[in-house]
Amino acid sequence: MSQENAQERIIVLLRRILEDKDKHSDRWDAGVALHEGGLGLDSLDTATLSVLLEREFGRDPYTAGVFPGTLGELSAYMEEKRPIA
Repeated sequence: MSQENAQERIIVLLRRILEDKDKHSDRWDAGVALHEGGLGLDSLDTATLSVLLEREFGRDPYTAGVFPGTLGELSAYMEEKRPIA
């Protein structure tokens, strides 16, 4: 799986989370922040994302104690299973 493919799959999940809150984003590049100043995910959204990532990829960074700040960091982690520096 390429990082781009992982990122595309993650964007689908993030859009679902935002749509459930009647929110949207026009920015989906690797540098967009997942939380404040970007997509605006809160702690409940992050918990939901963790569950969705586990279902989609069979793992998630949050359970491993890794907290990516951007879409690119999350995509890289999911692609390579490596911790965020």
